[in-house]
Amino acid sequence: MLNLGGKLAGLPWQVGNSLAYVQGSENNLYFGAPGGAPAIGGIPIRDRRQQLVYRGKASLTWDVDSWFFRPVASGYWHDFQTVQRSDPGYENYIDRRELNLGGDLGRKLGTQTRLYAGYRFGFEVQGHLLDSPYHYDSEYHRPVVGIEGQPWKWVKANFAIGPDIHHTIHETAPGFDPNYTTLWVDGVITLLPTAQDTIVLTWKQNTQPAFASTAVYDDITYDFTARHRFDAKWAVNGGFRLYIGDWLAPVNRDDWIYTASAGLSYQHDAHWSAELGYSYDWVDSKVPNTPGREFTRHLAWLGARYTFR
Repeated sequence: MLNLGGKLAGLPWQVGNSLAYVQGSENNLYFGAPGGAPAIGGIPIRDRRQQLVYRGKASLTWDVDSWFFRPVASGYWHDFQTVQRSDPGYENYIDRRELNLGGDLGRKLGTQTRLYAGYRFGFEVQGHLLDSPYHYDSEYHRPVVGIEGQPWKWVKANFAIGPDIHHTIHETAPGFDPNYTTLWVDGVITLLPTAQDTIVLTWKQNTQPAFASTAVYDDITYDFTARHRFDAKWAVNGGFRLYIGDWLAPVNRDDWIYTASAGLSYQHDAHWSAELGYSYDWVDSKVPNTPGREFTRHLAWLGARYTFR
């Protein structure tokens, strides 16, 4: 990760970059049960294959009294470096990338809160799957409204919402609507009911080309986490997540992943800390007779961290 910031002619700017390379297998797995691959393409398996992923964003803020104008840009590039095969049951992965540009116009409310309205224009590109003529490149318009900051002492907000208006610009499967509008959300609300308690509510929703099929799907996450600190050293946390992958017609796929988690953390001093955690996934495919998409997963971890200060 490389995060930069500064001032340009007195105007604050920020650039965030993350680059991940996975040295994994170049060959994917075979899934023969009815319904094919696990829910939402089997992301825990996908993330162990060989690939390169870049995410970046940039912004510049111009303040004029209580108003501000903020040009923004963001990009995403996912290069799956795995072999594509036409064998029955083999899970193929499809490269994809995205770029959008836009801006926000907003007003400050007090010293710690901002309301804004904005607009994004972007492109989504899906790579080719073998010799299929279909790939779901599109351009989109995204007007948004949002709030950021701390409107009350016990509430922090970073929430944006708006329609995603897409126009597909390449050949798609019969029955697919090339002009579709969905909901886009990127929101985090943090509640601070006491000095020892933190509650985080997250809602993220984005429509994008699929990574394992020539299709488009809604990627939706609802997340609840709570943390209680007993003292300067000990804290507990728990949470629940609902992750939904809902494909647009004509693809009939609707996967729901329920995840419960709990953890215990210990802060020994300013440098050393440790965490013990557990999560359980349970998957339900809303499409009948597709047991190949459903699974359960237990995940437990013990970690130690040293921080240089």
